[in-house]
Parts: sequence; C-alpha cells; structure tokens
Amino acid sequence: MPIPRASRYAFFTLRPHAILVALPLLAACKSSSPPSPSPHVLPAHALEIFTGGANADAPIVLAIHGMGDWPPGFAEFVKQFPGRARFVIPQGPTPRHNGYSWFEFLPNMSDADFGRAIGAAEDQLWSSMVPVVAERRFVVMGFSQGGILAFAMAARHPERVDCALPIAGSLPQSLMPTKGLHAAPTFAFHGTADNVIDVKYARQGVATFKELGGIVELKEYAGTAHTVSAEMQRDVFQRLDQCLTKPPR
Repeated sequence: MPIPRASRYAFFTLRPHAILVALPLLAACKSSSPPSPSPHVLPAHALEIFTGGANADAPIVLAIHGMGDWPPGFAEFVKQFPGRARFVIPQGPTPRHNGYSWFEFLPNMSDADFGRAIGAAEDQLWSSMVPVVAERRFVVMGFSQGGILAFAMAARHPERVDCALPIAGSLPQSLMPTKGLHAAPTFAFHGTADNVIDVKYARQGVATFKELGGIVELKEYAGTAHTVSAEMQRDVFQRLDQCLTKPPR
C-alpha cells in the first residue's frame, strides 16, 4: 500500500527537535548579538546580514529558517557566504521549543489542508517582505520549513523571484503553479538519507516544475540526512553566487 503523501510531514508534530539536532550549522545561539539594524523597513523580529562588503543596495536574499530555529541561528549559516549580498532573515510567527515555526501540521491533515497552511504562512511572509524589496527582484532560500516556503514562493511569485534555493524542502501538489504557468528558476538540494522529508518528495516537486516549463534542478547528496553537509553548503553558496550575479532568466 502506498504511503499517504501527508505522512512525509509527520515530523512537524513528532520530531520537534529534528532540525536543531540534525543541523549544527544552523543551531540557534541565543547569546549571539544581532547585526546593526538597517535604515530600511524590516519585518518584525528580522535580522539583516551583509556579506562581501555589501550595503543596503546589494542584491537581497530572503533566508528562511526551519522549524525550531530563529534568525540568529540561521545567520550563523548565511554569514559564511563569501559573496556580496544583503540577507534578510525573518522570524517565524509561532514559538516552537527554543525557536519558532512558520506553520503547523496536524494529525490527519490532508495534503490540501496542509497546502492551505503553507499558503497562509507564505502570504503573511510575502506581505511583510514587500516593503523591504519594494519593486526589486530577489533570491529566496531556506531549510526544511524554510525550504518548503522557498518552493512556495517560486511557485506563487515567479515574476518577482530571481531564484529559489530550497534545502531539504518539498511542496504539496495543491500549491503547484496552475497549467500554463511556471515557477521561478529553482535549484533544490536534498540528502538521499533524509528521514524527515524524504527526497522523493523533492523529486516530485522538481519534476512538476519541469513539466510546467520552468528552469529547475535537484542536486542530491548520497547518505546525507536532514542536515546541510559541507559539500551541500559549498554547492548552495556557489549557486547563490550565480543567481545574484547573473539570474538564470
């Protein structure tokens, strides 16, 4: 009997510490000091990280943390990017153990209902980002729940997103672009040993994006679990640099 699609999301209720345990690079560090605030409007509780000598006019990267993480934790990852970028790292709205989450998955929730929960979270995040990006295009990246939201933004806002870089994410079928439309260029990264979000769901999402005519790739990492390996980080940063310097349009 095939496993129901919704079962891939059981970790949101059954594995509350999965991301913090499996992803040491992104583990929250409450003692870390936030960077100096920008004169530009930011979403509430968001941080900015400027890399490579960037200033407020640099290309914007929306960096979305996973469940149980928070902006200073995800900042530990993005600040290692060697290129020039202005990272905006928002905070999830719902407290979750030592961090925050973006949406909830309830037992017996259908794929369509879960899609609505993700869609509502994306709507809220998008509206908070509009004053920051103004009319500019930007890149979105994220891990786990953040990877799901990166997929969702690629599907829902292809006219504004230059690239989406979902890490260990997926997307419910109900949020896929409708026929005749395509997603923003999407470059996904996923471990083949991920026991939290199975890589097969990333494969399905990428296949659908491709069928709709979008620019899309999935890079898989043999034996990698629900984490960011050194090899994956290198590849994510390399692709991010390409997206920022020459968007694949």
